[in-house]
Amino acid sequence: MSNPNNRFLIFVSLVIIHLFFSSCQGQDKQRRISVQRQVTDQSKESLIESNKKRMLEEMDNINNYVVMNNYKMIKTPTGIHIMTLVEGKGPKPKLLSDVSLKYRITLLDGSYIYSSDSSGVLSFILGQSNEPSGLQEALLDINEGSKAIVIIPYYLAYGITGDGDKIGSAQSLVYDLELIKVRSN
Repeated sequence: MSNPNNRFLIFVSLVIIHLFFSSCQGQDKQRRISVQRQVTDQSKESLIESNKKRMLEEMDNINNYVVMNNYKMIKTPTGIHIMTLVEGKGPKPKLLSDVSLKYRITLLDGSYIYSSDSSGVLSFILGQSNEPSGLQEALLDINEGSKAIVIIPYYLAYGITGDGDKIGSAQSLVYDLELIKVRSN
């Protein structure tokens, strides 16, 4: 049999070795977490810079489109461009108004996407719809009965994913629309 003192020394040695390796793993884990945070922060910064660049390029594309077509448009602080072709006499919608509109959607290059001629009149409640937020925002500035051209930057339309059908990644939309009905609740 072993000497009780030897067993105690072995036990203490094992505890010390365990504590040593545990502390090393803790330090190593802290280093890994720190490195992961740095990589995550760098990735976030890189994505932010990439998105800023993409947004600025798209704003240039929209501005070039406006100039090329000689449009006199109002630009909202969020980057939506609106040009009223016919001023309607009806009310402007508010948040939660039920709106109906005729529309034709194209891309900046003129490619046809959708229209109410093939899809029917579009009706929805402002602020409670899956319609692009840019369209909903623009309608708040348009009177019932108005006809307008609205250009919605991709980041207020279907974003970098598109709609999964005809609208691809990061595509700004040109709406030629008529707000035919506003029903306030």
